[in-house]
Amino acid sequence: MSFARVEFVIASLMLAGSARSATTWWVDVAAAPGGNGSQPAPLRSIQAAIDRSHDGDTILVAPGIYHERLDYVLRSIRVASTGGAAVTTIRGNRDGSVVRLKGGYPVLEGFTVENGSGNVVPGTWKTRGGGVLFDDTVHGVVRRCIVRGNYANEGDGIGALFAQGLVYDTVIEFNGGPSTPGYCQSGDFGGGVYGAGTLWLSECTLRSNEASIEGGGAYAANLDRCFVENNRSAEGAGVSRCQVFDSWIQSNRGYSCDGSSSWGGGAYRSELWRCNVLNNTTGEAGGGAAFCTLRGSLVRGNSVLYPDFWMNLGLGGGTFQCVLEDCVVDFNAIVENPQSPYQLLGRGGGAAGGTALRTVFRSNSASQLAGVWQAALDRCVVYANNGVGLESSSYVVNSIVRANSGGSLGNPGWIEYSNIEGGAPGLGNIDADPLFWAPEFGYFQLLPGSPCIDSGHPGMEDPDGSRADMGAFPFDPTIPPPPLVTCAAPPSSEGCVPELALEGYSLAQGARLSAIGLPGQRTALLILGTGRASLPIGSGACCVAAPRRRTVASGSGGADGSCEGTWSLDLAAWSAQGGAAGLPTGAALHAQLWYRDPGAPGAASWSNALQFALAP
Repeated sequence: MSFARVEFVIASLMLAGSARSATTWWVDVAAAPGGNGSQPAPLRSIQAAIDRSHDGDTILVAPGIYHERLDYVLRSIRVASTGGAAVTTIRGNRDGSVVRLKGGYPVLEGFTVENGSGNVVPGTWKTRGGGVLFDDTVHGVVRRCIVRGNYANEGDGIGALFAQGLVYDTVIEFNGGPSTPGYCQSGDFGGGVYGAGTLWLSECTLRSNEASIEGGGAYAANLDRCFVENNRSAEGAGVSRCQVFDSWIQSNRGYSCDGSSSWGGGAYRSELWRCNVLNNTTGEAGGGAAFCTLRGSLVRGNSVLYPDFWMNLGLGGGTFQCVLEDCVVDFNAIVENPQSPYQLLGRGGGAAGGTALRTVFRSNSASQLAGVWQAALDRCVVYANNGVGLESSSYVVNSIVRANSGGSLGNPGWIEYSNIEGGAPGLGNIDADPLFWAPEFGYFQLLPGSPCIDSGHPGMEDPDGSRADMGAFPFDPTIPPPPLVTCAAPPSSEGCVPELALEGYSLAQGARLSAIGLPGQRTALLILGTGRASLPIGSGACCVAAPRRRTVASGSGGADGSCEGTWSLDLAAWSAQGGAAGLPTGAALHAQLWYRDPGAPGAASWSNALQFALAP
C-alpha cells in the first residue's frame, strides 16, 4: 500500500461529503457540560459527536482519556485527535470492541485504543477486534494510532469482519496473552491483528502480542514495510497466513501454552517478499518459517530451541517445508535440550524439506544435518555449515556443496550436474574449487575461470541464454560482483575515518574510486593489487597484498584539522595513461588509500580497503 493510496482514501472520504457542507465537530473531555460541538463549546463525548455527524464530517478530539466505546454507525467520517496518540486515549471497559469502524470510508487517527474485548461474530461464540473492529466497511482507515492491551478470540488488537481497510503508521502492542478468557482454547488467533485477508498494514509495528493458536503478531493480513517482533503463539508467532512485503520479522517465539508442538517461529503458511526473518525461535520445526513461500528474503539467526523433551527431534532451524527463491539462509540452528536424556536428532539447521532455487545455505548448525535435509535444490550453494552439509532424497541439480565441517553429504540422494566437495555419484557432478568471489563474507558469485560456469544441466539455461551455471548466481561478465569492505579504516589523529568507495563498475563507462572523510590538507595515494593482506604499517594495516601498484600522491583539499578532505581517481583514465595498464576485468582487485597523518604512529594511516571487480 503506497502513500498515494492513502491520499486516495482520504480524497474519497472528502468526496463522500461533497453533497453537503462538511462540518467540523469539536470534543474535549475536560469541557463544561452542555456544549454544542463547536470549537468554543465542544462536546465531552466522542460518540456524541459521531451521533450528530454526517458523511464527510470531521471530529477533532482534544487530549485526554475518553472512557467510552465508539461506533461509527455507517458514517464516512474522520475522527482525529489534535494532540496525537501519546496524549489521547480511548479506553474501553472490556465490554466489546473499543472502536467499531462501520460504513464506507471511516477514519480513526491519532489515538491510543485500549482495554477492549471484541464484538461477537454473528453466528459464533467468538469475539473479534478487541481494540478496533473493521465491520462491513468499504475502506476504513486507522493511522498514527497505538492499539494496546486489548483481548478477543480473533484479533485481540485489530480485527476485520466483512470489511476492507488500511492500518497505517500504527503501533499494535501487548494485545492478547494469558489473561484472555479461554486463552488455551482453540479459537484464539491473531494476537495483534486478525485481517480476514482484507486488511493492509503499512509501516506498522506489531510487537509483544500473543495468541494461543496462530498468528501472534498477525493472522490473515497483508503487511507492507512493517516490523513484527517479540510476538508469541504456537504457530506463526510472528505472522500466520499472511502476505508480507519488505518487512522485518524478528525475535518472535513459537510457544504452545498447553505444551504441545509449535511451528514457524517467524512465519507460518505465509508468503514473504524481500523480508528479513531474524532471530525467531520455535520448539519443533521451522525456527524462521514453516510451510511458507519466501522470495528474495534473508533468513538469519533463527532456531528450533530445545526440541521435544522425550524425542529431542528438531527440524529446520531456518525453514521447514518452505519454497525458497533467491534467498539467503544463514546462522540458523537446532539447539539441544540439555536436560533431555536422549540424543538430539537435529535435522536441517538451515532448512528441512521444501524446495530452494538460487538460494545460499551458510553457517547453519545441527547435530545431524547442519545445512539442508531432504529438500529439492536447483542452483543453490550449501557452504561452511557446522556439520554435514546435505542429505537429500529429493533432486539436487546445478548446486555447489563445499566446506561443511561434517562433510558434504549424508545420504546423497539424487544429485546431478553439481560441484560436491569429496565427489558424489551422479551425472555431470564435479569436485573442484568453484572460485567464489568472497565466500568468507557471504559472497558466492563466480570469478572468471570458475569450473562451475556453463557446467550445469545441459537442458537448463541462465538468463543470458547460455548453459546453466552451478551455484546461486549465474556468471555474467558484464555485471561484476558487488564491492565489499575487507578492512575497516582506523581513526586518524584528528578522529577522521576515511571511506573509500567504488562508483560505477565498467571501465568503458568511467568507473571511479573516491574517498570522503579524509583529514584536510594531507597527501594521499592509492595502493592497488590483486590479493588481500594484513601488514601493520602506521596506525593501521595495509590490506593489499604484493605485487602492488600505486598512484602519484595528491592533496586531499579541505581545511586543515577538519575531516573534509576528499580524493578521487578515474580508473579508465589511469589505466590509459599507463599507471595501471592492463587492469584485469572480472577478477578481484584490492584497493586502499594511504595518507600522511603526522599525529599517528609512523606518521601515516589508511582508509578502509575494498575488494571489487570491473566490467570491460
